[in-house]
Amino acid sequence: MTKIGLFKISRETAFILVLVCSSLFYTRMTLDYTLVPRFVFLSFCLFLFVGLNVKVNSFKLEVDILLISYLGYVLFTCGSLLWTCNTSETLFESSKLLLGFGVFVSAALLSIRREFSFRNIGIASLILFLIALLVAVSQIIEMDHFTRDSLYHITGVSSHKNLFSAFLFLNLVFCLAFLFHTSKNLRIVTIVCILISLGLVFLLQSRAVWLGLVSGIFMFVVLYAFKHPLHYIFKKIPIYLLIIGVVLLIAGFVLFVFPIVIEKIIELMPNPNPKANLLDTTSGFERLTIWEKTILMIKGHPAFGVGAGNWQIFFPNSTLSGLWRVEDLNVTFQRPHNDFLWILSETGIAGFTLYLIFSVGLFLHAIKTFLTIDDQRQRMIHGLFISGMTGFMVLSFFDFPKERIEHTIWINVIYAILYCKIRENSIIRPLFIIRWRWWASGFTLLLLIFIIMIGFLRFRGEFNTKRIYTYREKQDWQKVKSACDNAFSFAYTIDPVSIPIHWYRGNANASVGNYGESLNDLLVAYRKHPYNRNVLNDLGSAYVMTGNTELAKTFYREAARISPRFDDPRLNLIALYINEGNWEEAAFWEKSITHDSERRSYYQKLIQEAK
Repeated sequence: MTKIGLFKISRETAFILVLVCSSLFYTRMTLDYTLVPRFVFLSFCLFLFVGLNVKVNSFKLEVDILLISYLGYVLFTCGSLLWTCNTSETLFESSKLLLGFGVFVSAALLSIRREFSFRNIGIASLILFLIALLVAVSQIIEMDHFTRDSLYHITGVSSHKNLFSAFLFLNLVFCLAFLFHTSKNLRIVTIVCILISLGLVFLLQSRAVWLGLVSGIFMFVVLYAFKHPLHYIFKKIPIYLLIIGVVLLIAGFVLFVFPIVIEKIIELMPNPNPKANLLDTTSGFERLTIWEKTILMIKGHPAFGVGAGNWQIFFPNSTLSGLWRVEDLNVTFQRPHNDFLWILSETGIAGFTLYLIFSVGLFLHAIKTFLTIDDQRQRMIHGLFISGMTGFMVLSFFDFPKERIEHTIWINVIYAILYCKIRENSIIRPLFIIRWRWWASGFTLLLLIFIIMIGFLRFRGEFNTKRIYTYREKQDWQKVKSACDNAFSFAYTIDPVSIPIHWYRGNANASVGNYGESLNDLLVAYRKHPYNRNVLNDLGSAYVMTGNTELAKTFYREAARISPRFDDPRLNLIALYINEGNWEEAAFWEKSITHDSERRSYYQKLIQEAK
């Protein structure tokens, strides 16, 4: 039992409350209403959960290859702090992974100790779905008219319709399993919820989730229709050879085959019309272009990647050409919409291999366990969770559920349930045993305190970034600088759209004529994001204002390289060359400008007169 105030509740109830509340918590005090708030809430609740159970945590921890590979992936991701560019984003991404691992271990330990039941987790899933349904219905009611574009306003308990759809998919897995652990009346309610959930998934039109759902159903059919062939394969081939083979197959596909497939598809697709593409928010060409540029990033950092959380930093280095919405409408991408490429680009082949060893190892051991279960109901439930994991992996290939706390929570619960069933059937043997003592709990609590501090600093950062946006509109530059100082910390250096906080401060200083201080701010911004086109352009302007025009040209050219349709650095280069009397270079850069403007017309007139 866990004592909370004057009440005593079971550890299972306390843990489930942590999972449910962490999946729902949100606040409008931050720019993203759910990500950082849920991160803070989950880390704080896990701290309380571990702290209140320190006395009962003296137990034997049997360590096997699955646990080692998962922990190895987590530690390797944390270790990318040693070579990353932006450490604040690496700290945040690593902390999210640590929290997910904490959920996995906690759920697994409770299951091993028989303190985690399908019935209770199923009831929690029903409650979660009903709350999510109420939120979604309220969002639908608020709409003036219902169109395809209006679907993006149905975000439910998540921040995006696709993420909400993925959350419904995970919830659906638990609801289906709950059917086998409930009374007749509650079973009817569950079936109704399942049907409504499927209807919502269909309504939200997330193709990634549709693929995941079809893949999950297909996997479930395979488990039953091909039970004997699967049994024969696992009997004849050692499971570790199967794991190695599948890991090599997936890695080979992602590294060598997938890039060729993307290249061929892009070649076959018609060259998109920029104006038409600006209005097409679901452009397949755009998604493929992002993947292609991510692969270029992987080729540049193949072994260890660019560091956790740093995809958004290095992505523009592959240039923004072909991404019309990014260049012309300032749409930003913070992830590649493919969790496999995301992991590979940030942790390299080393981290990606550890991730595959765990996920593939868990998947294959789970199938082997399925083949040994005699009880029909238990086999059905286990098959549902295998199918759920399959579907989630497929939808992860086309979306970014890894980013969100609610997805991290529930996929790790699925991992833990499968892992415990594997252990229960003695399918995997422990390599060694560790006795969990008070010092291990103490270390865990200290780590959680550090993670809570990271969450608090990021919460404060986003809160003050909202103020930065407000003060910029009012052109209150002194308050902009003050808000920047309050937002910036070692855990928060860029805003949710990848703009360094010191870029805002540098622009505020430039607006009041503090050019020296502006240069210093923009140099800090450059170190935090060396491929941001706005940072590069404004850093060039700061060098102009301080008299270093040659260095200014370097940064203007880099900004122009990264964003071919971004005219500001080109216009600035033309101005510099006109002032120098270098009309040939001025004419060259004038021809590369994409959009018409008064400034361009003025420079055109000067160049023509000079000729």
